[in-house]
Amino acid sequence: MRYQKRLVSFLIITLAFLVVAGPGVFYLFRRIYRKPPEYPVKTVTIPEGYTTHQIDKLLFNEGIIIEEGSIINFDVSSLKDTYWFLEGAKNLNGFLFPDTYEFFLNSSGRVVVRRFLDNFNRKAGPLLMAEKEFYEKNGKGQFNHREIIILASIIEKEIPHFEDDRNIVSGILRKRMEINMPLQVDATVCFAKDPMWCDRVTPLDLKIDSLYNTYLHYGLPPGPISNPGVSAIIAALEPKDSPYLYFISDQETKETIFARTLREHNYNINKYLRKINF
Repeated sequence: MRYQKRLVSFLIITLAFLVVAGPGVFYLFRRIYRKPPEYPVKTVTIPEGYTTHQIDKLLFNEGIIIEEGSIINFDVSSLKDTYWFLEGAKNLNGFLFPDTYEFFLNSSGRVVVRRFLDNFNRKAGPLLMAEKEFYEKNGKGQFNHREIIILASIIEKEIPHFEDDRNIVSGILRKRMEINMPLQVDATVCFAKDPMWCDRVTPLDLKIDSLYNTYLHYGLPPGPISNPGVSAIIAALEPKDSPYLYFISDQETKETIFARTLREHNYNINKYLRKINF
């Protein structure tokens, strides 16, 4: 009985307070207990081997970044103290880790870039850190972490379908550099031709004046030509010895065709690439 009287008294006092306080208190309660706003989120998958130009275009078309070009033109130097693997990098190509992401719509380029780099650091960082420490200990003759990403980016573009062949191709590319032979990789010429889209290389393209043209310039190109996934990075770290020095991809089956000599290689070109019209 005493409890009921107290409850009635409390309700009377509360009602009196609400009447005196007026509508403002109802607005206050609405603000406190209102459901928080929901920000629109978009799920997007970044394919392995996409260039930074392609990623920028995709994110802009999906409404994830406000300004087109904000990923391409991002100032990498502003994050070098945060992400050790950006040392020596002039742009983000190679470090925008391909994966499935959820982004808020109309995000700034910086927010999106940090999501990519955090993911890269989580999934590729440990692999590269081990290589970085090995390079610092052994020095000359080894690849530093940035060169590994450049090599991985080439492997990703050259062998996108048959992952088991990637370690062999990694060994072939290293072998070419060891014997002072130009890499002669079509994918690097494609990047020099158009980092947004290139479906084939013509004989005329092989004369493009660019440091990314590995037919004209020896060694690795000055930067990555794509954003590789873990498989390509591991292949770059773990080259496989083989008797081969040449390779092409069958344009129909995408199978990798290897050759020991230039004569075998030219035969394979005539056999497997004969349907290509330049």
